Amino acid sequence: MPHFPCPLILTMALLMPWPVLADGSLTFQGKVRAGTCDVHVDDAAKSVTMPSLRADELTSLNDAPVPSSETPFELRLVNCRGVRNAYLQFSGTTTGPAAAQYANIGDAKGVALHLIDATRRDVLSASGFRVSLPIAGSAVTYAALAYYFRLGVEQVRQGSVSSAATVIVSYD
Repeated sequence: MPHFPCPLILTMALLMPWPVLADGSLTFQGKVRAGTCDVHVDDAAKSVTMPSLRADELTSLNDAPVPSSETPFELRLVNCRGVRNAYLQFSGTTTGPAAAQYANIGDAKGVALHLIDATRRDVLSASGFRVSLPIAGSAVTYAALAYYFRLGVEQVRQGSVSSAATVIVSYD
């Protein structure tokens, strides 16, 4: 007796999908980011209070920082991951000799702000100055000094002193 395949099996075999060879490609996208640090919460929008001085304490100077106004401040980077160096780029509205001082937007006259590196004594020029900070662990602190700066022979007038410095942080 001859054997015929079951009609159900034949039907299923005809309906089953057969593999089809075709060319194709897959595209993957991602990003490898540089390491970063966090700016310490107390330094992210830091306000540095300068001392009050009498106008006559500035009049004997000419295009010079006022020594009695020295005010230390620091910027801290914390939680550094995958970073060998951090760079701080200082800038602001310029005034003074070589546009190095930060302009006063307060109502005092004849005075600006002068920033320097506390260790190397470099002027942190308002027209742009880059500081390199090697990072050995997970944090680094940058120490700087702020001074009032007597602008040339412009008459000194009492009033408020207010200025701003922008600091951009980058890494490698």
